[in-house]
Amino acid sequence: MQVFKLSPEGVDQVISKNRFRSIAIMLISTVIALIIFLKYTEGKDNTPTDLLLPLAFMLVVAVWSYMRAIKRQKKLLATFIITVNENNVTRQQINTPVVSIAIADIKEILRDKKGNLVIKANENRDIIYVPAQIDDFPELEALLHQIKPIGERNPYPIMERYPIAVGLLTAPLMLGVYLSTNKIIVGVTGTLLLVLLIWSFYQTQRTKHVDDRTKRRGYFLLLVMVAIVVFMIKKLTGIMPY
Repeated sequence: MQVFKLSPEGVDQVISKNRFRSIAIMLISTVIALIIFLKYTEGKDNTPTDLLLPLAFMLVVAVWSYMRAIKRQKKLLATFIITVNENNVTRQQINTPVVSIAIADIKEILRDKKGNLVIKANENRDIIYVPAQIDDFPELEALLHQIKPIGERNPYPIMERYPIAVGLLTAPLMLGVYLSTNKIIVGVTGTLLLVLLIWSFYQTQRTKHVDDRTKRRGYFLLLVMVAIVVFMIKKLTGIMPY
């Protein structure tokens, strides 16, 4: 049996590679919230302080959330272990289900453009992600190549390939729902936004690569979706003035 782990340096490297994406998504969310806030306070007798305080609050919350997410991610990565024996390839990580794929059940092993490996099972859709920063990566790569030749095809679904683009798509949908005075635009953007949020919630709850706390917090999306539905109904029925 051979065991592979991430060193502290490897953990930092993985987080560093994902930092731009995380910050971009955080900024997109903050800008959307700020635009909606400014729209609904438009025309009111606001002082600069009235506008700066909410902005400062949004930024503080965004930075605090980002720092907590980084801390949680470091804890997860520090406990990341890949075990390979004659029967299975197994991934273990704190606060997440163990993922174990029998050698005979491995469908394919793919390498993404960043050098990470993705091991996919035949039937149960289990997946093991192997970061390129893991210790003794060349040895692990050679070991996996003996099990199944490593392909170069992109291993991720299209929505997971472009998370920043998905975040950018969310922006006009949110603005369409909350700012538009056209019922057709409200209906279309609201429906698309709900589809996107439902997909995000489903993916978060079904994956074995997200910790339990993140999954529990994912239920907050249900409240967001209910709020969007109520807002749409009020706008489309004329209960809420434009």
